[in-house]
Amino acid sequence: MNILLVSPYLPEAESMGGMRRFVRFMHYLESRHNVYTVCLDNRTQTFSTPERMDPERVFVVKRDKEGIIKKIVTHLFRLKPSYVVKNYTKTMAKEIKRIVSEYDIDLVHIEFIYMGDYACAVSDERCVKVLVDQELNFRRIERELKYTASLPKRLQLLLYHFKFKRYEVNICRYFDSIYTTTRHEKELLEMHAGVKSRGSFEVYANVIDSAYFRPDISIKEEPTGLIFTGNYRHNPNAMAVDWFYRHVFPIIEAAINGVIWYIVGPDPGNGIKSFASDPRIIVTGAVDDIRPYLARAAIFINPVVSGGGMRGKVLEAMAMHKPVVSTTIGMEGIEVRPDHDAFVRDTPEAFAEGVVTLMKSASLRKEIGANGRRLVEEKYDDRTVFAFMERRYKALVDVKRRKSQFE
Repeated sequence: MNILLVSPYLPEAESMGGMRRFVRFMHYLESRHNVYTVCLDNRTQTFSTPERMDPERVFVVKRDKEGIIKKIVTHLFRLKPSYVVKNYTKTMAKEIKRIVSEYDIDLVHIEFIYMGDYACAVSDERCVKVLVDQELNFRRIERELKYTASLPKRLQLLLYHFKFKRYEVNICRYFDSIYTTTRHEKELLEMHAGVKSRGSFEVYANVIDSAYFRPDISIKEEPTGLIFTGNYRHNPNAMAVDWFYRHVFPIIEAAINGVIWYIVGPDPGNGIKSFASDPRIIVTGAVDDIRPYLARAAIFINPVVSGGGMRGKVLEAMAMHKPVVSTTIGMEGIEVRPDHDAFVRDTPEAFAEGVVTLMKSASLRKEIGANGRRLVEEKYDDRTVFAFMERRYKALVDVKRRKSQFE
């Protein structure tokens, strides 16, 4: 197959969990098909195809600069979400159209739902258009509203919710197949967009390279060490840290001496950075390799109370043999058996109880960690999931080819 991948980020930008899956899938497909990638570049210093990328296969388009006037007009008066407008450029649309025509593309894979407008650049009806989403924004905003008391902030979120729901429901009509990371979000899109869409709705779960993320016995584990990972520009991650710090961490501290909490990942805001004034909390910022931090901690916490999609960070922790304590929202899309593969707790008191129970029992930590690792190997190993996606893509292309023969 000739495949075009469309991404809002450079395919080397693996600091985001979603992009890690995209990059691994890109490399998997490259080894088996003719794959081209077009992506946006938000770097400020250089404008050239980065090293380790084939300039004849990876096409980089500079983002448009967004002035303050354009930002205000977009936020207040345009019906499309500002994030959609920010990530759309006519130059990239023209590049997609050129590549589809010049390289006789069979299938276009567009990553992230807010990039959906680029489907309109693909006019060739013989070409399959696939949308791969990682988080429904209107669902994320609905959950954030539950934790937002400020009236101005609530009004802002309601406006965002209106724009995102309108956009995310309507954009589905331009695709032959739409993939979400969880069954819950698949059903939401089917309910709201199914009548308007010509395509099928399916689940494409997050995956893990279980050979890369594996137990590391060379690093000594801290029995009272906790860890949470994420990109803190993503508001659900910042909200998770704040909720745990204010409502759960004090309960754990009162029950266990010497608790250490690692907050790992890029772009922690000033609020999260201020937590580092507590000697029991270590805010690392971005790190080159997350695995040593996962190996050092005894328990992975996932106190996510908003957002959507499926958290690849949980799979990484499970693959590293770490017991996980998570909210129900934080575990969406992962088929765990509660208290067997992971602890699922939603109230501050129950969440703290789960952490304390694990801290007090090394054997229980080992048992839950082993069960989690087994689950990852069986259901979320990237090689298995990628092979499934490849078969689905081939089937979509074959159906499209047969239809075109009779038109």
